[in-house]
Amino acid sequence: MSRLTGIDETVAFAIGAERPVVITYVAASGERTTRTIEPYEFASTGAGHLIVRTMDRRSGMPRAFRLDRIAVASLAGGEFEMDRSTYQRQRDALDRVREEIADVAPGGWYEDAMRWTPGDALSL
Repeated sequence: MSRLTGIDETVAFAIGAERPVVITYVAASGERTTRTIEPYEFASTGAGHLIVRTMDRRSGMPRAFRLDRIAVASLAGGEFEMDRSTYQRQRDALDRVREEIADVAPGGWYEDAMRWTPGDALSL
């Protein structure tokens, strides 16, 4: 990310300060929703879109939002309320599996690989 927009700066500050953010998000369909999110990291998609990973208070689940689809972002009062530890353990386990697959088959999935599902992470 070479230049931050006001939205990027707001979200970046919220990540560091562990502050919730109220966003207006525009879905690919054009639908606009207002949500309160608890952002915890930036990432990029395989297609090169910059996203923010969050806990979404509306759904109670982890969600990722494309930054270019956030129309408005403002800091909310208070601090993070949602526990993301279970989801973080699942994400960490999936990342480890992906790294192992990449070590064995740099070009992608290989035919003798075991299947892994997110529920497997709960037993780690």
